[in-house]
Amino acid sequence: MSKIKTYYQRTGFFLLVFGLIILCSDAAYAFVDVSYGANGKVSPEGRVTVANNTTQVFTITPDAGYVLDDLTLYTDGGTLKSVKDKVVNNTYSLLHLAYFYKLHATFKVAPAQFVISASAGSGGTITPSGNVTVYQGDSKAFTITPNEGYEVEDVKVNAASVGAVASYTFESVSSNASISVTFKSSVVQYKITASAGTNGTISPSGDVMADEGASKAFTMTPKTGYVVDDVKVDGASVGAVTTYTFENVTSAHTIAVTFKTAPVQYKITASAGANGAISPSGDVTVEKGASKTFTMTANTGYAVEDVKVDNASVGAVTTYTFASVTANRTISVTFKTASVTQYKITASSGANGTISPSGDVMVDSGASKTFAMTPNSGYVVEDVKVDGSSVGAVTSYIFSNVTSDRTIAVTFKAVSVNQFVITATAGVNGSISPSGNVTVDKGGTQKFAMLPNAGYEVSDVLLNGTSIGPQNEYTFTNVSMNFTIHVTFKESAAAQYTITATSEGSGTIVPAGAVSVNKGASRSFTMTPSAGYQVKDVTVDGASVGAVTTYIFNNVSANHSINVVFVTMITTQYKITASAGSNGTIYPSGDVTVNEGSSRTFSMSPNPGYEVESVTVDGKAFGAISDYTFPNVAANHIISVTFKASAVTQFTITASAGNNGSISPPGAVTVNSGASRTFTMFPNAGYEVDTVTVDGASVGAVSTYTFTGVTSNRSIFVTFKGTGVQYTISASAGSNGSISPAGQVKVNSGLSQAFTMLYAVGYAVDDVQVDGKSAGPVTSYTFQNVTSNHSIYVSFKASGKSYAITATAGLNGSIYPEGGIVVKEGDSQVFTMLLSEGYAVKDVLVDGKSVGAVGSYTFPSVMTSHEIHVTFRSTSVMPSCVPGDADGDGEVGLPDVIYNLQVVSGKRKP
Repeated sequence: MSKIKTYYQRTGFFLLVFGLIILCSDAAYAFVDVSYGANGKVSPEGRVTVANNTTQVFTITPDAGYVLDDLTLYTDGGTLKSVKDKVVNNTYSLLHLAYFYKLHATFKVAPAQFVISASAGSGGTITPSGNVTVYQGDSKAFTITPNEGYEVEDVKVNAASVGAVASYTFESVSSNASISVTFKSSVVQYKITASAGTNGTISPSGDVMADEGASKAFTMTPKTGYVVDDVKVDGASVGAVTTYTFENVTSAHTIAVTFKTAPVQYKITASAGANGAISPSGDVTVEKGASKTFTMTANTGYAVEDVKVDNASVGAVTTYTFASVTANRTISVTFKTASVTQYKITASSGANGTISPSGDVMVDSGASKTFAMTPNSGYVVEDVKVDGSSVGAVTSYIFSNVTSDRTIAVTFKAVSVNQFVITATAGVNGSISPSGNVTVDKGGTQKFAMLPNAGYEVSDVLLNGTSIGPQNEYTFTNVSMNFTIHVTFKESAAAQYTITATSEGSGTIVPAGAVSVNKGASRSFTMTPSAGYQVKDVTVDGASVGAVTTYIFNNVSANHSINVVFVTMITTQYKITASAGSNGTIYPSGDVTVNEGSSRTFSMSPNPGYEVESVTVDGKAFGAISDYTFPNVAANHIISVTFKASAVTQFTITASAGNNGSISPPGAVTVNSGASRTFTMFPNAGYEVDTVTVDGASVGAVSTYTFTGVTSNRSIFVTFKGTGVQYTISASAGSNGSISPAGQVKVNSGLSQAFTMLYAVGYAVDDVQVDGKSAGPVTSYTFQNVTSNHSIYVSFKASGKSYAITATAGLNGSIYPEGGIVVKEGDSQVFTMLLSEGYAVKDVLVDGKSVGAVGSYTFPSVMTSHEIHVTFRSTSVMPSCVPGDADGDGEVGLPDVIYNLQVVSGKRKP
C-alpha cells in the first residue's frame, strides 16, 4: 500500500512539474486546427499557432454558386458549437484564445435570391435602403428613423400600408418585395394669414405655417412713391411699421398691411470739415413736417469750432435738430484743435517686423498709450529703444502719464540657425515670465514661471498644444526646436482675497491695512473713535454703509475695501435702537446714531408670505405700517416690528442699487396686494442719482419712487454717477509681481483709493514710489482725499529665502548632486541617478514616498526642505522563464504552487 502511495505521490509531483512547464512555455500560445468541406475554403488553414490572449481572423470563401452552410468550433473543454452567426462579411474573429481549438466549415448550394426595394421620403431614413438582396427563406429587418421634428406617417409593404411602425421584418422571403416610408412634422403648426393692399407687398404672403413656440417675421414693402399706411395684427393696429415679428406662436393669426401715397419729402444736406464727422451725413431725406437730429463728433484732440445751418452760425454745438421741416436745408460743421494739450509719440520699426500703432501718434496729456512689436516669421525682437534708451527685447510697451513728446523704435533680427524661439503666452488672471518670443541658443536652457493673480492658480500648461498639467514653473533643457508654451489660470480652490482697511481722522479700524481672508470665509472689522470723536461714515467698496462701529464681510469671494471717517463728536447725539422679530427685517437696524434735531426713517420688510403685524415706537403701537420717521430727534428712542403670516395676496418688489450709493429699503421687499411702497435713493458723497429703472423702464433721476396699488411682482434699480472732478492715479509694477488695481485708475475728487502689491513666489516688495518718492517696501498704500493726479510704482526683489534638499544614495550607484543642496525659494532642482556597471535603479524615495525607478527627479518651485534617496539592484541575472514561476521573481515558492494549482483546476484563469 505504501509503495502505491509513494508511486502516486511521485506521479503527482511529476504531473505538477509537467503542468508547470506547460504553463510556462506552451501556455504562451494556442493552436487552432482549421478544416473545411467541399465547395469552399477557410484561410488560414491547417494548424494555426496564435499568441495567447490575442484575436485571430479567419476568412471564409465559398465557391461560385455556394454559400456557407455552417461553421463549428470545438474547444479543448470538449464543447462543440456553431458560430455561423458570428460570421460578418465572410470573416470570423476568434476572441480570447486559450489553448486548443478546432474550426470546421461546410458549404451548400446557394439558394435563390430576391430583391427588396427600400425607400424613404423626406424627413427621415430607412435602414438598409435601396435594393437589398435576400436569400430565399431568410428574413430581413428594416429600421425607420425620423429626423428631429418629424415622425413616421405611414409604412407601405408591397404598396399596402402596415401603419406608422418604427421597424418591419420580412419573414421567409420567397419573392421580390418593396417597402417605403413617409414622414410628417411632429411639431404643432399654426396658420398666419398675411395680406397686403394695393401699391405694396408683404413677404411672406398668403397662408404661412409657423411651428408652435417659434417666431415668424414679415416685411412690408411699398411701391415707389408710396409708404406703409398701417399694419394690423389680428385686427389691431401696430402702426406704420415695415417689419413685424410674431413671437412664440401658440395660435392662428392674421396680419394685413395698407399703403398710401408718400408724403412730400425734403432734403437736408449734412457735411463736415476735417478732423471730425456729422451723423447722419450726406443727403438726408425727411418727410414734410417731421424733425431730424444731427450729431457732431470731433476726432481725438479736436473740438467743434462752429456749426452753420443754412449758412448761418448756430455756435459750437454737438447736436442740432431741424423741427417741422418744410423746405430743403443744409448743415455743416467745422472743427479745431482741442484746448487739451496733446503730445506726439513717434513710433518706428526696422526691417522684418512692425510696431502698432506706428508713425506720429497723438496722446492727450496725462493719458497712456500701448505699443505692440510684431516680428515677421523667422525673426525676433532685437531691441526696443524708448527716447533713445534700450528697454530690452520686449514685445509690448506702455507709455504712462504722457507729459511730453516721446519716441519708440524697435529693431528685429533673424533667428540664428543655432537659435530657436519659444513663444510664451498666458490666459486671463495671470501671466508667464518671460513672455512673448523668447530666443534660446541651440542646446540651451530656458525657465518659465507661471504667475497667477491673487485668488487664482495655474489650471493647465500646454507645450506645443499638449497638456502637461498645472505647473508653476517649467524649464526647457537642451533646446533643439521651436516651442510654444501657454498657461491658463482658474480660481483657486484655496483662494485668498485682500480686504484693504483704512481710516481717516482720529480713530482706528481693527484689523487695519491689507487683511488676507480665505475664500468663503468671513471677516469682522471694528471702528473705534478717539476720545471726543465719532464715526462719521463707513464705506465698503466705495458705498456708504452708515456710521456703524462694526462691519462683517460674509462669504468673501473678491477683494474688498473698507474705509472709516472719524469727525469731532457733535455736542448732542441720540440713539435709536431698531429691532425686528422673526420673518422680516427693519432697515436700518441695531443702534442707529442720530444727530440732535435731525430725522431718521425706518423701513419694515416682511419675508415672502408674511406681513407687518405691528410697529411699536417707545412702547406705543402704531399698527401695521411699512415705514416710520422720527422727526426732529431730541431723545433716545426704541422702535420694533413684528410680523405675521399674510392673509392676503402679496407681491415682491426687488430693490437694488449700483455702485456709489444705496436704496432703502433694499432687497426683496414684500407688499400686500393693492398696497403702496416708497423707495428712497441715497447717493454717496461726490455722487448723484444717474437713473432709476422700474421694471426695466427708466423713470429718470428721481430721489424717491412710490409703487401704488401693487398687483404683481415689480423691480426697481438705481445707478449713480460722479458729480465732481475726477483724477487719475497711474499704477504700475516692475517684473516679478504686480499691483492691484493697475493702469489708469480714476478717482473722484476727495475720495480715497487703496493699492495692493502682489509679489511672485520667491520675491518680495523692494520699494514703492509714490509720485517719485519712496514710501518703503509696503504691501499696501492708500491715497487719502485725492485732489490731484498721482503715480505709484512698485519694484520687487528676490526674497532671499532658501531651503535644503538632502540627497543620498545606497550601494552600487550615486546621486548627483549629493549631500545637502541649498535651493532658493521658488527655484527648481534636478537630481540624476548615476549607476555602477551591472546595476539599475531599484527605487527613489522623495520625502519618504516612492516615486518609482526613475533616472532623474525634479523638485519644482521649492517652498520647503526635502529629502531624496535612491537604491540600486543588480542587472546580472536577467529575468527568465523558470518552470512554475508564476510571479516572475525567478523562484518557485508556495504562492507559485497555489496559483498554478488553481489554474490547472480551472478555478482561476492564467
